Amino acid sequence: MQEYVDQRTGKKKKLLVNAGAKLVGNIALVDRHLNHLSYFTIFHWLGTGRKDRKWGIFPKPGVSEKDISGASKFGNIVREYLRTGNWNHLQQDLARAGAAPVKYSLMFIERKAGKYFRNG
Repeated sequence: MQEYVDQRTGKKKKLLVNAGAKLVGNIALVDRHLNHLSYFTIFHWLGTGRKDRKWGIFPKPGVSEKDISGASKFGNIVREYLRTGNWNHLQQDLARAGAAPVKYSLMFIERKAGKYFRNG
């Protein structure tokens, strides 16, 4: 089994590897709204427990229902690898299907936030 871990591995991936897991791929469903909109919608969701449109004008917070229902396409890809037990190229096939989009604009913010919350 090929292990999908490299030098840029995040904390969660390191925990998996340290626990003896074999990381073979990533699937991430993400909030596709602009960062400043997501800021308000996520805090509205967290503060009220409601996943509705703040003031009726903001988008719904979090991952869209369309993205959630469309995630079965990733299951179809993984199923083929499960049948063979050969995990080579799984991540590449998942990436081609849009399974782990990278938002470069958030990388700086996420890294900075990680420093603030590391000891919390």
